[in-house]
Amino acid sequence: MYRKITAIFLSLLLALSLGACGDREPPVNTSGPGRMVRRIEISSHPSDPDFDRSYVTQENMNALLGILRSLSTGEEPEQTPDLEGGQNYYTASVTFANGEQSVYYLLSHTYMRQDEDDWTLIDPERSEDFVRFLLDHPSDDPPAE
Repeated sequence: MYRKITAIFLSLLLALSLGACGDREPPVNTSGPGRMVRRIEISSHPSDPDFDRSYVTQENMNALLGILRSLSTGEEPEQTPDLEGGQNYYTASVTFANGEQSVYYLLSHTYMRQDEDDWTLIDPERSEDFVRFLLDHPSDDPPAE
């Protein structure tokens, strides 16, 4: 009798704990322990406050990372772009839970690279999605200092 009651109690407890976790949005994870994203900061160069953003909500970070990861066509440009060439560009700094950072560079809505990787061409339609996201989503956290 006690075994049956204990089994029922444990089953109910398990069902309640699984139900409580069901409504949570999974954290952004880019593989490996400590790689959970904690913050994404967007900066425009030259600085334009209309496009500088800081995101910490899972919803915004998931959407923005999806856009960033889909920007590249995988094709390399004929000439290596130059960040010092006076063109407008954005940086998207992704900060992970373990303190590591990864930076995406988007140059003139035509080229991108991640960290020190080679430059690739950007899909023009996805570039529009990036700008539209920034315009539609103000910062949800003040910039880190």
